[in-house]
Amino acid sequence: MRSFALKALFLSTLLISLSIPGSVFADTIFISPITGTYAVGQMFSVRLMVSSPRQSINAISGVLSYPIDKLQVVSISKIGSVLSLWVQEPTFSNSQGRVTFEGVVPNPGFAESNGRVLGVNFKVVGTGPADIRITSGSLLANDGYGTNVLKTLGTASFILEQKELLPVTPPAVSEPGDQEVSEPVFAPAPVPSVGPSVSFNFDLPPLTTIINWLMKFFSIVIPLVAIIFFLIHTTKKGVSNIRAVRKDLHTIDRLVEKSFDLLKEDISESIHILERARMKRRLTAEEDAVIHSLKQNLLDAEKAIHHEVMQAEKDVGD
Repeated sequence: MRSFALKALFLSTLLISLSIPGSVFADTIFISPITGTYAVGQMFSVRLMVSSPRQSINAISGVLSYPIDKLQVVSISKIGSVLSLWVQEPTFSNSQGRVTFEGVVPNPGFAESNGRVLGVNFKVVGTGPADIRITSGSLLANDGYGTNVLKTLGTASFILEQKELLPVTPPAVSEPGDQEVSEPVFAPAPVPSVGPSVSFNFDLPPLTTIINWLMKFFSIVIPLVAIIFFLIHTTKKGVSNIRAVRKDLHTIDRLVEKSFDLLKEDISESIHILERARMKRRLTAEEDAVIHSLKQNLLDAEKAIHHEVMQAEKDVGD
Protein backbone atom coordinates (compact mmCIF):
# COMPACT_ATOMS: atom_id res chain seq x y z
CA MET A 1 0.00 0.00 0.00
CA ARG A 2 2.82 2.38 0.92
CA SER A 3 4.63 1.47 -2.31
CA PHE A 4 1.53 2.30 -4.36
CA ALA A 5 1.11 5.64 -2.60
CA LEU A 6 4.72 6.66 -3.32
CA LYS A 7 4.38 5.79 -7.00
CA ALA A 8 1.12 7.72 -7.26
CA LEU A 9 2.68 10.77 -5.62
CA PHE A 10 5.67 10.61 -7.98
CA LEU A 11 3.50 10.47 -11.11
CA SER A 12 1.07 13.17 -9.95
CA THR A 13 3.80 15.66 -9.05
CA LEU A 14 5.50 15.16 -12.41
CA LEU A 15 2.20 15.79 -14.19
CA ILE A 16 1.67 18.97 -12.16
CA SER A 17 5.13 20.31 -13.02
CA LEU A 18 4.64 19.56 -16.72
CA SER A 19 1.23 21.21 -16.74
CA ILE A 20 2.58 24.59 -15.57
CA PRO A 21 1.79 26.90 -18.52
CA GLY A 22 4.56 28.55 -20.49
CA SER A 23 2.86 31.92 -20.05
CA VAL A 24 4.35 32.33 -16.56
CA PHE A 25 7.70 32.79 -18.31
CA ALA A 26 6.05 35.24 -20.70
CA ASP A 27 8.12 37.41 -22.99
CA THR A 28 7.20 41.01 -22.25
CA ILE A 29 7.87 44.69 -22.91
CA PHE A 30 7.65 46.61 -19.65
CA ILE A 31 8.26 50.06 -18.12
CA SER A 32 10.75 50.90 -15.38
CA PRO A 33 10.20 52.37 -12.86
CA ILE A 34 6.54 51.49 -12.47
CA THR A 35 5.63 54.23 -9.99
CA GLY A 36 6.75 57.59 -8.60
CA THR A 37 5.62 61.02 -7.40
CA TYR A 38 6.60 64.24 -9.19
CA ALA A 39 5.65 67.95 -9.16
CA VAL A 40 4.46 70.21 -11.99
CA GLY A 41 7.44 71.51 -13.94
CA GLN A 42 9.65 68.63 -12.85
CA MET A 43 11.27 66.24 -15.32
CA PHE A 44 11.73 62.48 -14.96
CA SER A 45 12.73 59.51 -17.11
CA VAL A 46 11.34 56.04 -17.73
CA ARG A 47 12.95 53.11 -19.50
CA LEU A 48 11.23 50.74 -21.91
CA MET A 49 12.61 47.26 -21.17
CA VAL A 50 12.31 43.83 -22.81
CA SER A 51 12.41 40.36 -21.26
CA SER A 52 12.78 37.19 -23.35
CA PRO A 53 14.87 34.65 -21.36
CA ARG A 54 13.58 31.51 -23.05
CA GLN A 55 13.36 32.57 -26.70
CA SER A 56 15.91 34.49 -28.79
CA ILE A 57 14.29 37.50 -30.51
CA ASN A 58 15.63 39.70 -33.31
CA ALA A 59 12.95 42.39 -33.76
CA ILE A 60 11.09 44.62 -31.28
CA SER A 61 8.37 47.21 -31.89
CA GLY A 62 5.83 49.04 -29.76
CA VAL A 63 3.69 52.07 -29.00
CA LEU A 64 3.85 53.89 -25.65
CA SER A 65 0.82 56.03 -24.68
CA TYR A 66 0.61 58.80 -22.05
CA PRO A 67 -1.92 61.51 -21.00
CA ILE A 68 -1.08 64.73 -22.87
CA ASP A 69 -2.87 66.93 -20.29
CA LYS A 70 -0.43 65.80 -17.59
CA LEU A 71 2.78 64.76 -19.35
CA GLN A 72 4.82 65.94 -22.32
CA VAL A 73 7.79 64.13 -23.86
CA VAL A 74 10.92 66.27 -23.96
CA SER A 75 13.36 63.84 -25.58
CA ILE A 76 14.09 60.19 -26.39
CA SER A 77 17.37 58.35 -25.77
CA LYS A 78 18.67 55.29 -27.66
CA ILE A 79 21.81 54.99 -25.51
CA GLY A 80 22.38 51.42 -24.29
CA SER A 81 19.56 49.98 -26.40
CA VAL A 82 19.63 46.30 -27.37
CA LEU A 83 18.43 47.46 -30.80
CA SER A 84 21.29 48.43 -33.10
CA LEU A 85 19.34 48.72 -36.36
CA TRP A 86 16.22 50.90 -36.42
CA VAL A 87 13.53 50.09 -38.96
CA GLN A 88 11.68 53.16 -37.72
CA GLU A 89 13.51 55.82 -35.74
CA PRO A 90 11.85 56.40 -32.34
CA THR A 91 9.40 59.30 -32.60
CA PHE A 92 6.95 61.01 -30.26
CA SER A 93 3.84 63.17 -30.64
CA ASN A 94 2.72 65.32 -27.71
CA SER A 95 -0.54 66.08 -29.54
CA GLN A 96 -1.44 62.38 -29.70
CA GLY A 97 0.39 61.23 -26.57
CA ARG A 98 2.33 58.48 -28.34
CA VAL A 99 5.91 57.22 -28.62
CA THR A 100 6.59 54.70 -31.42
CA PHE A 101 9.66 52.56 -32.07
CA GLU A 102 10.74 49.57 -34.19
CA GLY A 103 14.19 48.00 -34.45
CA VAL A 104 16.24 44.89 -35.10
CA VAL A 105 18.75 42.89 -33.03
CA PRO A 106 21.44 41.22 -35.20
CA ASN A 107 22.15 37.49 -34.87
CA PRO A 108 22.13 35.62 -32.58
CA GLY A 109 19.39 37.95 -31.25
CA PHE A 110 18.45 38.83 -27.66
CA ALA A 111 17.58 36.18 -25.03
CA GLU A 112 17.84 37.78 -21.57
CA SER A 113 15.55 38.97 -18.77
CA ASN A 114 16.31 42.71 -18.71
CA GLY A 115 17.25 44.59 -21.86
CA ARG A 116 16.97 48.34 -22.38
CA VAL A 117 15.05 49.31 -25.51
CA LEU A 118 14.50 53.06 -25.14
CA GLY A 119 14.66 55.92 -22.65
CA VAL A 120 11.87 58.54 -22.57
CA ASN A 121 12.22 61.88 -20.76
CA PHE A 122 8.95 63.45 -19.55
CA LYS A 123 8.00 66.89 -18.20
CA VAL A 124 5.08 67.20 -15.77
CA VAL A 125 2.46 69.71 -17.01
CA GLY A 126 -0.63 68.68 -15.02
CA THR A 127 -1.70 67.15 -11.72
CA GLY A 128 -3.38 63.93 -10.67
CA PRO A 129 -2.75 60.24 -11.37
CA ALA A 130 -1.10 59.51 -14.73
CA ASP A 131 -0.84 56.08 -16.33
CA ILE A 132 1.80 55.29 -18.94
CA ARG A 133 1.00 52.19 -20.97
CA ILE A 134 2.54 50.15 -23.77
CA THR A 135 -0.63 49.79 -25.81
CA SER A 136 0.75 47.60 -28.60
CA GLY A 137 3.93 45.85 -29.58
CA SER A 138 5.64 42.73 -30.91
CA LEU A 139 8.64 40.51 -30.15
CA LEU A 140 9.64 38.50 -33.22
CA ALA A 141 11.50 35.27 -32.55
CA ASN A 142 14.80 34.52 -34.25
CA ASP A 143 13.38 31.23 -35.59
CA GLY A 144 13.31 31.92 -39.31
CA TYR A 145 9.54 32.49 -39.29
CA GLY A 146 9.27 35.79 -37.41
CA THR A 147 6.93 34.30 -34.79
CA ASN A 148 5.50 36.93 -32.45
CA VAL A 149 6.23 35.60 -28.93
CA LEU A 150 5.00 38.66 -27.02
CA LYS A 151 2.78 37.68 -24.07
CA THR A 152 2.33 40.80 -21.90
CA LEU A 153 2.62 44.60 -22.13
CA GLY A 154 3.69 46.74 -19.18
CA THR A 155 2.09 49.73 -17.45
CA ALA A 156 3.26 52.33 -14.94
CA SER A 157 1.34 54.70 -12.65
CA PHE A 158 2.60 58.05 -11.35
CA ILE A 159 1.24 60.71 -8.98
CA LEU A 160 1.64 64.28 -10.24
CA GLU A 161 1.30 67.12 -7.71
CA GLN A 162 1.13 70.89 -7.79
CA LYS A 163 4.47 72.47 -6.97
CA GLU A 164 4.35 74.59 -3.78
CA LEU A 165 5.24 78.25 -4.27
CA LEU A 166 6.74 80.34 -1.47
CA PRO A 167 4.77 83.52 -0.68
CA VAL A 168 6.45 86.76 -1.81
CA THR A 169 5.96 90.02 0.17
CA PRO A 170 6.05 93.11 -2.11
CA PRO A 171 8.30 95.97 -0.95
CA ALA A 172 6.64 99.00 0.73
CA VAL A 173 6.23 102.04 -1.56
CA SER A 174 6.36 105.53 -0.03
CA GLU A 175 4.60 108.50 -1.57
CA PRO A 176 6.54 111.71 -2.34
CA GLY A 177 6.54 114.06 0.66
CA ASP A 178 5.64 111.32 3.07
CA GLN A 179 7.58 112.08 6.28
CA GLU A 180 6.84 108.85 8.02
CA VAL A 181 9.71 106.43 8.35
CA SER A 182 8.72 102.83 8.00
CA GLU A 183 10.26 100.34 10.30
CA PRO A 184 12.34 97.66 8.63
CA VAL A 185 10.60 94.35 8.23
CA PHE A 186 12.73 91.35 8.95
CA ALA A 187 11.93 88.04 7.37
CA PRO A 188 11.96 85.09 9.74
CA ALA A 189 15.23 83.26 9.81
CA PRO A 190 15.16 80.03 7.88
CA VAL A 191 14.85 76.96 10.00
CA PRO A 192 18.00 74.87 9.64
CA SER A 193 17.36 71.50 8.21
CA VAL A 194 18.20 68.48 10.29
CA GLY A 195 20.04 66.80 7.46
CA PRO A 196 20.15 66.45 3.71
CA SER A 197 16.95 65.38 2.09
CA VAL A 198 17.19 61.90 0.74
CA SER A 199 14.69 60.40 -1.65
CA PHE A 200 14.42 56.78 -2.59
CA ASN A 201 13.28 55.55 -5.95
CA PHE A 202 13.27 51.79 -6.14
CA ASP A 203 13.21 50.24 -9.55
CA LEU A 204 10.88 47.30 -8.87
CA PRO A 205 10.62 44.49 -11.27
CA PRO A 206 7.16 43.90 -12.72
CA LEU A 207 4.76 41.87 -10.61
CA THR A 208 4.66 39.26 -13.39
CA THR A 209 8.43 38.75 -13.00
CA ILE A 210 8.06 38.07 -9.25
CA ILE A 211 5.27 35.58 -9.95
CA ASN A 212 7.48 33.98 -12.61
CA TRP A 213 10.23 33.48 -9.99
CA LEU A 214 7.72 31.86 -7.66
CA MET A 215 6.43 29.50 -10.33
CA LYS A 216 10.00 28.57 -11.33
CA PHE A 217 10.71 27.74 -7.69
CA PHE A 218 7.79 25.36 -7.33
CA SER A 219 8.23 23.85 -10.81
CA ILE A 220 11.70 22.72 -9.66
CA VAL A 221 10.93 21.79 -6.03
CA ILE A 222 7.84 19.66 -6.73
CA PRO A 223 9.54 17.25 -9.18
CA LEU A 224 12.63 17.22 -6.94
CA VAL A 225 10.61 16.03 -3.94
CA ALA A 226 8.92 13.39 -6.09
CA ILE A 227 12.28 12.12 -7.35
CA ILE A 228 13.52 11.90 -3.74
CA PHE A 229 10.56 9.71 -2.79
CA PHE A 230 11.11 7.54 -5.85
CA LEU A 231 14.84 7.11 -5.13
CA ILE A 232 14.19 6.27 -1.49
CA HIS A 233 11.59 3.68 -2.42
CA THR A 234 13.79 2.11 -5.13
CA THR A 235 16.84 2.07 -2.87
CA LYS A 236 14.91 0.39 -0.04
CA LYS A 237 13.75 -2.42 -2.36
CA GLY A 238 16.94 -2.99 -4.34
CA VAL A 239 19.68 -2.58 -1.72
CA SER A 240 19.97 -4.94 1.25
CA ASN A 241 22.85 -3.15 2.95
CA ILE A 242 21.26 -0.72 5.43
CA ARG A 243 24.43 1.33 5.78
CA ALA A 244 24.60 1.91 2.05
CA VAL A 245 20.94 3.02 2.04
CA ARG A 246 21.56 5.52 4.81
CA LYS A 247 24.61 6.90 3.00
CA ASP A 248 22.55 7.37 -0.18
CA LEU A 249 19.81 9.11 1.77
CA HIS A 250 22.34 11.43 3.40
CA THR A 251 23.79 12.37 -0.02
CA ILE A 252 20.30 13.03 -1.44
CA ASP A 253 19.37 15.11 1.60
CA ARG A 254 22.47 17.32 1.18
CA LEU A 255 21.73 17.76 -2.53
CA VAL A 256 18.13 18.77 -1.84
CA GLU A 257 19.12 21.22 0.90
CA LYS A 258 21.76 22.85 -1.34
CA SER A 259 19.30 23.21 -4.24
CA PHE A 260 16.61 24.51 -1.92
CA ASP A 261 18.98 27.11 -0.39
CA LEU A 262 19.83 28.49 -3.86
CA LEU A 263 16.15 28.82 -4.75
CA LYS A 264 15.40 30.27 -1.33
CA GLU A 265 17.97 33.05 -1.90
CA ASP A 266 16.26 34.11 -5.16
CA ILE A 267 12.81 34.20 -3.58
CA SER A 268 14.08 36.01 -0.46
CA GLU A 269 15.66 38.70 -2.66
CA SER A 270 12.29 39.25 -4.39
CA ILE A 271 10.60 39.59 -1.01
CA HIS A 272 13.29 42.05 0.15
CA ILE A 273 12.81 44.24 -2.94
CA LEU A 274 9.05 44.52 -2.33
CA GLU A 275 9.47 45.21 1.39
CA ARG A 276 11.97 48.02 0.69
CA ALA A 277 9.34 49.64 -1.50
CA ARG A 278 7.30 50.35 1.65
CA MET A 279 9.79 53.16 2.39
CA LYS A 280 8.62 54.93 -0.79
CA ARG A 281 4.97 54.06 -1.18
CA ARG A 282 2.16 51.97 0.16
CA LEU A 283 2.11 48.53 -1.45
CA THR A 284 -1.01 47.39 -3.28
CA ALA A 285 -3.13 44.56 -1.94
CA GLU A 286 -1.84 42.34 -4.73
CA GLU A 287 1.80 43.05 -3.81
CA ASP A 288 1.10 42.38 -0.12
CA ALA A 289 -0.53 39.09 -1.09
CA VAL A 290 2.52 38.13 -3.17
CA ILE A 291 4.87 38.81 -0.21
CA HIS A 292 2.70 36.72 2.13
CA SER A 293 2.39 33.90 -0.40
CA LEU A 294 6.15 33.82 -1.06
CA LYS A 295 6.99 33.61 2.65
CA GLN A 296 4.36 30.96 3.41
CA ASN A 297 5.26 28.79 0.43
CA LEU A 298 8.96 28.91 1.31
CA LEU A 299 8.19 27.80 4.87
CA ASP A 300 5.81 25.03 3.77
CA ALA A 301 8.25 23.70 1.13
CA GLU A 302 11.15 23.61 3.61
CA LYS A 303 9.10 21.77 6.24
CA ALA A 304 7.75 19.25 3.72
CA ILE A 305 11.19 18.37 2.31
CA HIS A 306 12.82 17.83 5.73
CA HIS A 307 9.83 15.91 7.09
CA GLU A 308 9.74 13.44 4.21
CA VAL A 309 13.51 12.80 4.25
CA MET A 310 13.50 12.20 8.02
CA GLN A 311 10.53 9.86 7.68
CA ALA A 312 12.31 7.89 4.96
CA GLU A 313 15.42 7.52 7.16
CA LYS A 314 13.25 6.33 10.02
CA ASP A 315 11.60 3.73 7.80
CA VAL A 316 15.00 2.42 6.65
CA GLY A 317 16.17 2.22 10.28
CA ASP A 318 13.14 0.12 11.15
